[in-house]
Amino acid sequence: MDSDLAKAVSKTLFWRRLGVGLAVDVLAIVIFMNVFRSEYESRPDISSYALGVGLLWIVQFALLLKSLLTAWVSMQLEYGLLADGFLETLRATKLPAPKAIYHSARFDYLLDLADDETLPANDRVKASMIYGMWKGIMQVRGTAATIILTKAWDTAAERYNRESPDTPQRTISREQVWDDDEL
Repeated sequence: MDSDLAKAVSKTLFWRRLGVGLAVDVLAIVIFMNVFRSEYESRPDISSYALGVGLLWIVQFALLLKSLLTAWVSMQLEYGLLADGFLETLRATKLPAPKAIYHSARFDYLLDLADDETLPANDRVKASMIYGMWKGIMQVRGTAATIILTKAWDTAAERYNRESPDTPQRTISREQVWDDDEL
């Protein structure tokens, strides 16, 4: 039931935001075209307004691409620093090392630690704080940063796992992962 409600709300919000965005764009074009129209020109027709909205969308799309590219390049440059920062955070907190199962479920590792009642309360709070920090950075940096942050976290967790004394060092062979006959 909640899933259906969430989908309905999401769909409603999508159309509402699209409508408001279109109305603002059209209003901006109408104002722009009427303010900068010379006194010798006739009033612009509907195709001029449509062309203006289309050009505005192209400019907005170009600015979005520029923002995404800038964020991606800056995150690439900061990747090593982020990985080192995550690793130092894991070392400082002395949390149990993440197991191999958590490689594809990064949040589950921290959330499981936060929910593990066998751990001291201090460690549970530390895990919650790291989780909040990680999610907060992703929210502030936006969509483009998610891949780099995830990669940095994976690198830090892998290094922490290797240097942790309580983690058994083992490798999984290709045969243990899947059988070629099943493919």
